Amino acid sequence: MSELPTNDQALINFLKQNRPTAPEATLDLEEKIIAALDTDDSLLSESQQAPVATKTLRLVSSLIAVGLTLFWMGYRLIYSSSLSPSEQAQLEGFIESNWNGAMEETQETSWLTIPDNSQD
Repeated sequence: MSELPTNDQALINFLKQNRPTAPEATLDLEEKIIAALDTDDSLLSESQQAPVATKTLRLVSSLIAVGLTLFWMGYRLIYSSSLSPSEQAQLEGFIESNWNGAMEETQETSWLTIPDNSQD
C-alpha cells in the first residue's frame, strides 16, 4: 500500500471548510425512541394474524407450482417422442462414424504426438 501524504494542507483545509454540522441534541430523544418501540410492539401484535393469510397464500402457490411441474413431467413421460428403429440405426451409425473419425490418427490430426526434432 502507498503511504498517505503527511502534509496535504489543501485537503485539510477542504475538510475543515466542508465539515458537516452535527444535529442538535434533543432532551426527550430517549422518550421518543421508547414511544416508537411501543407503537411497533402494538403493530406487531395486530400483524400476527397476517402470517396465517401469508402462510396460506404460500401454501396454495407452492401447491400450484408443484401440480404444474408434475403435470408437465407426466405429459413429457407419456408423450415423449421415441425414435423409429430406422432413425435409431441411422443415429447410431452417425455417432459411430464420428467416433471412429475422431479417434483415427491421421497426419492432419496427430497433434497429440510430439514431433521428433533429433535431425537438427
